[in-house]
Amino acid sequence: MVLRTFFVLPEEAGRPIDGTPFDLDMTMTREQARAKFGEPEWSSGGSLKNDRWVLGDKRMLLSFTSDEQRIRQVAVSQLFE
Repeated sequence: MVLRTFFVLPEEAGRPIDGTPFDLDMTMTREQARAKFGEPEWSSGGSLKNDRWVLGDKRMLLSFTSDEQRIRQVAVSQLFE
């Protein structure tokens, strides 16, 4: 069995979590995440507030609160060729 994707979902949005991938701070705003990781390779439109980056051999998706002031959920996937 190979673990390919994992999710980080705190009890409440923006709550600090130890050991988050890529030195994420769950209290980051969407603007701060973009400043740290650059322009995302993909962003959702409309009411969803999601950005996705490719970082080395991993893909990271951040879901933000509706006001974009905190991270609601993180998903990290291993990229395979």
